[in-house]
Amino acid sequence: MENNTINYKSPNPLWFVIRIFILGILLLVLLFAITDMGKRSSIIKKISDLAEDKTFYDTYYYEGNYGALRDMMYMYDHPEDEYYGKYWEIVTANEHLQAYNDYKAGADAGVDNAHAFAEEEKKELEQMLANVKFPDNKERIRALLDSIE
Repeated sequence: MENNTINYKSPNPLWFVIRIFILGILLLVLLFAITDMGKRSSIIKKISDLAEDKTFYDTYYYEGNYGALRDMMYMYDHPEDEYYGKYWEIVTANEHLQAYNDYKAGADAGVDNAHAFAEEEKKELEQMLANVKFPDNKERIRALLDSIE
């Protein structure tokens, strides 16, 4: 009779523990990645919902934070219609004021033609004040124009 027995080596328990440990770490990383993605998508959804709510823009509008209002309007690419027109008008006026300040600083530094460009921006603001589309903006544009003089 032949001896058909096979000699098996018993597995090393240390390698078994290391493999289980590595598998546990990988599962934890996967779990954290999935929960992080869920949190980010819910935050993005909340911001998108806020962007459709007009009171979100009113906060910046009434605080006079036209730079942040401008960023939000451009970020969400809102149309210049009756719904968002009031905000676009004040954002445009604020852009003219910022351009005036930049050109004025250039003129003070001795840049050629900067004074002429600054005066053009001031005239644009004056024209916007004369042709205000939204009555709420009249005093706000006047305040921007008064900050020049």
